[in-house]
Amino acid sequence: MPAALGARLGGGAGFVVFAVNALFTIPIIVFHAQQQCVDSVVQVAQKYGIDTAAPQFQASIRSIFTASGLATFFIFAVALSSFGGVVAAMWFRSGKPRG
Repeated sequence: MPAALGARLGGGAGFVVFAVNALFTIPIIVFHAQQQCVDSVVQVAQKYGIDTAAPQFQASIRSIFTASGLATFFIFAVALSSFGGVVAAMWFRSGKPRG
């Protein structure tokens, strides 16, 4: 598979991941339920022993459930998935020509 095709397939996969995430995040933003979601994430993080009192942790969790956080996730999901598609295409490329 050519690297360009791997990039397009990876980008498409990243877009699908973003779309599934957006299905859950957009209603949270629209119905102003960010605080309930932040509280849920903090409870789960506390169960795993993460220091949730750190201001940096609180700010990063709050930013996830905003429109700018959603846009940032879109960029990272598509870019990293495209990069993964290129790496996979190059990794699985055989050294001998097919014919």
